[in-house]
Amino acid sequence: MHRRVLILLTAFALGAALLAACGGDDDNGGANATATAGIGSASSPTATAAAVYPMTVKDMLGKDVTIKAQPQRIVAASPSAIELLYAAGGKAVARTTTAKIPAEVTSLPDIGTAEKPAYERIVQQNPDLVLADASLQAQFAPNFASSLAGVPVLFVGAQKYDDIATSLQLIGKVINNPEKAASAVKAMEDAKTQVKNLVSGKTAPRTLILIGAPNDPFVALTDSFIGNLAGLAGAKNVAAGEPQSGPLPGYTKLSLEKIVAADPEVILTITAGPPGGPSLADGIKSNAAYATLSAVKNGRVRDLDVEVYLQSPSPRAAQGLKDLAALLFPGAGASATAAATPTATPR
Repeated sequence: MHRRVLILLTAFALGAALLAACGGDDDNGGANATATAGIGSASSPTATAAAVYPMTVKDMLGKDVTIKAQPQRIVAASPSAIELLYAAGGKAVARTTTAKIPAEVTSLPDIGTAEKPAYERIVQQNPDLVLADASLQAQFAPNFASSLAGVPVLFVGAQKYDDIATSLQLIGKVINNPEKAASAVKAMEDAKTQVKNLVSGKTAPRTLILIGAPNDPFVALTDSFIGNLAGLAGAKNVAAGEPQSGPLPGYTKLSLEKIVAADPEVILTITAGPPGGPSLADGIKSNAAYATLSAVKNGRVRDLDVEVYLQSPSPRAAQGLKDLAALLFPGAGASATAAATPTATPR
């Protein structure tokens, strides 16, 4: 998650899902700014710092945002943003169309999808704070600014695992609930420590991470969100050092020859496609071209949850990290529950 999709890709199956995961709607009010360099640059407030308003903070795009008073009516403009808000102890007055976690948000007013926010619906909620998605909606920053004049828009999100904790701290500070945010951050840090201890001293399995449609997947590099998590979970990414290729920052293309030469011991896949379509993992396992790979011969090809690892970076990544470690090191003490979710829908 930011940065990950800027144009429609090959087929609808891949394009719609990755657009949902990562942004790039090119007909939304002409927004075309794509600056995401500020991801992870938010300040890290201490958990017990008392809120004093007005306050000015740097958001995850590195932008100064002034909050005049403790927010009472918060609109979260993506599923990731709403999960982060509730994990930090806040509540929203509206949600994006597909936001469903926590379950209570499903009854909130709908402000459209994260890729095509209905700004007039946001205005109708009379918000005093809007949480936008730094990994998905950075290109819409001018639209938010012009449509919500006077309403602070705080960009939060995650390009890597540690950014989730930074976003939680940032939200906790601006809503004056640093203790709840600190508790959520601790859970993230505890999971990271648990996984670090779990994989310490173990030989990192050669791992290939594929994302997209079964007929045209991209390979995740180490600086993608899933690549970062896999690295923390002890994987040796066979694409490490490869140049970025194509329209996906953090991803590349590898030839079949390179994949065969790397002989991955584990293949992790994230399927992007319409509901009911085939999974990328099944496509790999049934493709004779991959039959000689150790991962295929040993039954170590696994489809991952598209929401946790691609569409909605959130505190659920703590469990996702532990699940990855369990997949990479079976029997090492972690419990693998990484459910396959072979389809993706707009956020």
